[in-house]
Amino acid sequence: MLSLGTAPASPPAGQAVIRFFQAVDAGDCETLRALTTQDRWRDRCSEAVQEMRDHDTRLLGIEGSQPDGRNLSTQLVRVRVHHSHGEHVWVLAVKPSEGGWRIAI
Repeated sequence: MLSLGTAPASPPAGQAVIRFFQAVDAGDCETLRALTTQDRWRDRCSEAVQEMRDHDTRLLGIEGSQPDGRNLSTQLVRVRVHHSHGEHVWVLAVKPSEGGWRIAI
């Protein structure tokens, strides 16, 4: 079950992160291409999804977010993920774009 923690991410940025991990679980490359900024999701989406599955990567919770000091329109979203036999904290840059938010992953 997903835990949002005590300091939830800004709703749009946090929702983009949740949708990203749901799309990975579903193997939904169309959604992943729309939610990400990096070419690997456009050019090799199936391989990238398989890599995340091979490492058992899944979202455990969102701990919060804050504006990126280098670009205040970008949100830095702290997430807890399970990856390769352990729990880790990742910081994902989530950027506004036309039509929604995109994750730099």
